This record gives sequence, structure tokens and C-alpha cells, in this order.
Amino acid sequence: MLVTAPTDPIDAFAIGRTSDGDEWTMNQALGTSLTDHRGLIEMPALTVLFDDLGGLRFYLAEPSVSSLQARLTMSMLERPAVDEYLTATADLRMSSHTYGTTSVDIVGDGDRLLCTGLARNVRVGRVTDARPGLHLSVPESPNAHPAVTAPPVDLTGREIVSAIRDGAPIGPLARLLGGSITAVDDTALTFTAETAPWMGNVMGTMHGGVIGAIVAQGCSLGAQSFTGPGQRYQMVDFTVAFLRSPRRRRTRRPRPSDPGEAGPSAVGVRRRPTRRRRDPARTRHRRCALRRVSSCSTADPLAELQRADPVPRLELVAERRQ
Repeated sequence: MLVTAPTDPIDAFAIGRTSDGDEWTMNQALGTSLTDHRGLIEMPALTVLFDDLGGLRFYLAEPSVSSLQARLTMSMLERPAVDEYLTATADLRMSSHTYGTTSVDIVGDGDRLLCTGLARNVRVGRVTDARPGLHLSVPESPNAHPAVTAPPVDLTGREIVSAIRDGAPIGPLARLLGGSITAVDDTALTFTAETAPWMGNVMGTMHGGVIGAIVAQGCSLGAQSFTGPGQRYQMVDFTVAFLRSPRRRRTRRPRPSDPGEAGPSAVGVRRRPTRRRRDPARTRHRRCALRRVSSCSTADPLAELQRADPVPRLELVAERRQ
């Protein structure tokens, strides 16, 4: 079967709208092409849907000025099934000329709530004639790439991510994002993603939901690296702040970055044992913190969003916090 490259993030993540849906609702058809290294749907698969709908109402309130999301905060407990059909709704809770806050809910089959959170909106004043598309087609499940087999249960997380670094399957979603594990040790994991033209938004920079997916995927693999044999984990809380937009052309040029450049992005991870009698202390919550993102700076976020010379490659380090 011939597999073509996606045209944009909406196409890549199978997002659209049913024929009877309003402009405040979007749908996503999940499939095997959005699964991770365990063959599961994890939070990175939902960030594009969350980000895109999370900014739509704020943008339409004043469409003469371009806007972006400055921060996403997402919470999820029940993991969606691989073949589930999702429906997302948004509500603009607060708004001014410059900033806004939008709540987003994502439900699955049976209208059960799967993910909820907030998008922080900001108008950046960029001049562009491009406008986000409001007329979306009904999405179809992306199954061009099969899910991979879950790693053996007798391996530690460190052994799993080391095997992926050495060539074991990283999963269809990470491959879609151009991602790879480029370093791993006892305290941290480095996940690197190469940008591509399809990752852009209407303003020509990277779509915030794609950046969120890359960061969340790296944090997920970082969480995996600290599990014991037979332990499972799930991302339940995720926050990412967008301080600067990388350009989206493909490149292999690395960009050095200092650990102090990263914003305070972090992901909460719930570790779940496969055996009920495991020591409860082993199942406590962990934090897998973003230590380095080569596209981020601690300078004025609004000024950074307006800059025209973003970096072409993202690199982050997910590290363990005691």
C-alpha cells in the first residue's frame, strides 16, 4: 500500500468534523498510525486536536489579528482505545484584546470524558492573509502503519528505551514526528525530533499541537525509562508552554542549547503495576520534567513568538525528579 506524507497536522492526526457538527466541535478518528512504542494511544496523540480547537474561539472573536496558544494544560485518566472516535468541544472562558483562556473537553465512545484542560491564548500581531480552515471533512481512521508489539514484560524501562535507541520499534506516532532517542542514561533520556513541512500552521511556523506532541512523546519515553519489569505507566497530566516557534523545514542540523533555556514544562506520570501486591511505594507518582528544548528561551514569551528566525530541530531531555 502506498503511504503518502501528510499535508498538514489536521491530516496527519485524522482530525475533522462530522456533517452536523458546529464550528466549536472537532472530531478525531484514532487508529494504529497514532500509537506509541507499546501499541497504545497516549496523550501525544491528542495534542493537535486539543491545541487547534483550543485556539479557535479566541481567534474568531477578533480574526483580524493572528493568535496562538501560549500554553496547554491537559489531564487524562482513561486511555482511549486504538480505534476510538473522539469528539472535542471548546468554551472561551475569559478573553481580552491580548489574552484568553479556553477550556477543552474530549469525549470518546459513550460520551465518557477522556481528556480535559485549558489553552492559554495570546494575540501576537503577526501580519498574515492566511486563515484557519473552518470547513473540515469527516475524518477516517489512520491505519496505514500497524501498531507495534508491546515490549517484553520482563524488561526494565531502561532496557526498553535502550533497545529502541539501538533499533527496536519506536512506534508509528514517534516516527510520524521524526523522533528518535539520541541519548539515555540512569538519570535522563534525550528525545530528538526533526521538523517537516507538514508540521506547519497557517502562519508558516510549527503548529503548537505538533510541538506539544513532540514534547509529550519525549516525556512518555522518559517515563518508560524509569519503570521496573512488568510495570505499566500512563501520562495523566501534561503542561507545555510555547515560547518560540521552530521553523518546519526538514533538516538534520543540531542546535546546541543550555539547560537553563527551558521553560517550566512538566508532565505527571502515573505508574501502574501489573500485579496487585507490588510494594505501594513503587507505584507513587513521578514527574518527568522537561529540562531542555532547543526552541525555548526564558526571554519575553510574546517577543519570542513574534521572532522570524526559529530553530529547525527540537531536542529535549526528560529527567527523573525525586
